[in-house]
Amino acid sequence: MNTAFSRMRRSALAVVAVFAAAACSGSGDAEKASEAPAPTIAETPEAYRAEATRLRREGKFKEASEAALKAYTLAGSGPRVAERLELAKAQAAASKVGTEQEKGRAISGAINEIKSLETEKRTQGVPVDEVHIAEVYALLGDANSVFRWLTRAVEARSPHIATVETNPDFEAMKADPRWAEFLATAK
Repeated sequence: MNTAFSRMRRSALAVVAVFAAAACSGSGDAEKASEAPAPTIAETPEAYRAEATRLRREGKFKEASEAALKAYTLAGSGPRVAERLELAKAQAAASKVGTEQEKGRAISGAINEIKSLETEKRTQGVPVDEVHIAEVYALLGDANSVFRWLTRAVEARSPHIATVETNPDFEAMKADPRWAEFLATAK
């Protein structure tokens, strides 16, 4: 068990390193949007995850990446599922901006992290909610994976199903004909 945990930790740290390199390359105009000092937030993983989400939704991908990395660091040891999901979401969102090389690194980082979490869920029982996995795929624009994971979320009776319809991370999926079908089965 310790060996599996060590491998998982090394894998997560390797992904964080790739993500940090991509994050440091910038996010275009979004990072120039404000010169105001960052607000002071509590030194907890939860506070930094919330900050990462807020910044990502504002298009401040570099800052979101930094906040997600801080949340990951503060979370200490263990699977750090919520922090790793936020890292993957920040990477997926960042895949829409920057040079082709930066976009490629962001996509690769998001996919590596989410695939790692999927494997850990399946093989080690790591508690990763299906809706959260679907969110990452939605940010990547992978509709087939989104609907596959949302179907699994319904089957698993995810408590987060109720949030899907209003979750801005799924906005691009609303144009897909499967969206209405999914909402009908989810209720």
